[in-house]
Order: sequence, then C-alpha cells, then structure tokens
Amino acid sequence: RVAVIGDFAETPRYQGAGSSAVNSLKVDTVLDNLAQSGLQVLGFAPGFDRQGKPDAAKQAEAVALAQKAEVVLLCLGLDEIKESEGLDRGDMCLADNQIELLKAVQQANPNTVVVLSAGASLETPWLKHCRTLVYGALGGQAGAGAMLDVLTGKVNPNGKLAETWVNAYADTPAKDNFAGPGRMVQYREGLYVGYRYHQTAGVAPAYPFGFGLSYTTFAYSDVKATLQGVSLTVTNTGDRAGAEIVQLYVAKPNAEIFRPAQELKAFAKVQLAAGESKTVT
Repeated sequence: RVAVIGDFAETPRYQGAGSSAVNSLKVDTVLDNLAQSGLQVLGFAPGFDRQGKPDAAKQAEAVALAQKAEVVLLCLGLDEIKESEGLDRGDMCLADNQIELLKAVQQANPNTVVVLSAGASLETPWLKHCRTLVYGALGGQAGAGAMLDVLTGKVNPNGKLAETWVNAYADTPAKDNFAGPGRMVQYREGLYVGYRYHQTAGVAPAYPFGFGLSYTTFAYSDVKATLQGVSLTVTNTGDRAGAEIVQLYVAKPNAEIFRPAQELKAFAKVQLAAGESKTVT
C-alpha cells in the first residue's frame, strides 16, 4: 500500500525554465501513470507549497496519509524559479519546507522513498531521513512513466552520475570566487573541475562522478593494458539483466606539467543478461 506525496507527482519538473522550455504535446505525471504501475495506491497529498512557503495544513495531510501506508513515494525537487535562466541559485539546498516535510513523513513512516527532480546537484544532509533516494534529474515529458518503471522493477536502472555531488558548497573549487562582487566573476578553478578537483585535492564528495546503483551486481576481471588500449571482462553476477558502464581513467605519474591526479579517457556501456560475461576494450 503506497502513499504518494509531493507536488512534483502532480506537476512534474521535467524540463528547464526560460528559453529552453518547449511546449510538449503530452506530459506524463506520476499520478496519471499509477493505474498502469501495478501499485496499490492509498491516495495523494501535495504535502508542500512549490515555491517554498510553509503550509502546516498540507504537511499534516501528508503525514496522516503516510501513517496509513506501507511505503511512501515522496516526490521532491527544485522548482522552476530556483533553476530559472539567468538567475543563479543562491545555494545548493532543497527548500526548507520540503526538508521539514521529509522529516515529518519519515517519522510517520520509515519506508520513505524520495524521487528527486532537479537539473543540477544538491547538498543532501537530509538523506538520513529517507530509505532510498532516486535521482530523476529532468526526465522529459515521459519521465514520470519511466520513473515508475524503475521504482516497480519493470526496468533496471543503469544510470551513472555525470557530475560530482558535494557534501557542501564549501567543498567546491568555486567557493572562493563564485558568486563574485557586483557583476564580476573570476573562474579560477583551472583544471580543478568536478572529479579532477576532488581526487587531486583529496576532498571527499557525497557521491562521486560516475556513481550509480543497479538491481544487479557486476564484477571485473582479466584486466590487460597495452599501448593500444585496455581490455577486461565484465560479468553480471546478479539474478537479472542490467547494464554496466565501464570507466577508464588514466594517470601520469611524475608529470612535469600541472594536471589532475587522473582523467577519464574512455567509457563503454555493456548490456548483460544475468550470469553473462563480455569482454570490453
């Protein structure tokens, strides 16, 4: 029995705001796709004001619904104004009213699954208040149906993060220069961007570039390196089909010019049935 909570379940954040916005012919929502999901849904509560205003009545309604359910599907994210064109975010935080809702819902039901819709990374100190976090990014007009396919196991998620998620803004290489005074911003990071900064400077991220979970597991073996490239065997060691993204990083010991500790030079996505092995080069 599932309780669906969160304004984004009804009005999805599926695209950017400003000049990138398109008029989609049909936009999927979580609510519209629940009938085909196979889930037994107890009801829906918006839970919070989209623009961040406190709303005790909405929160109380959501908590009451969460208490009746076995699992809570909580749809959170950044609103359109927070990620509007030409207006940089003032922080890397989820809205306070959404975090307060998450804490209250988790108190009522520890089996809380958060689906996060956002076009960029966030600080996640609130992660301890949910059982599972699924990053939906900005999924496009059919993103809601795809997300339900992942949540119900119809599809095995195989995505990897295309950026580093930091624990706090103070852990980024831009902290001393962005945003700058007045209309001036200095880009002083040099090569220290993303994983190149975190690995070279020894600053631990919340989630590294290339991180991603799956409903199956993979093992690497027989790694061989030559002047022409690297080959290895990838095996699906779980009990269902899935895809692994093999990432090849190259390091230059004792480099005479300034460079990161290591750099991504190649990657390959490998589709594997349960128990199957393939050689990747």
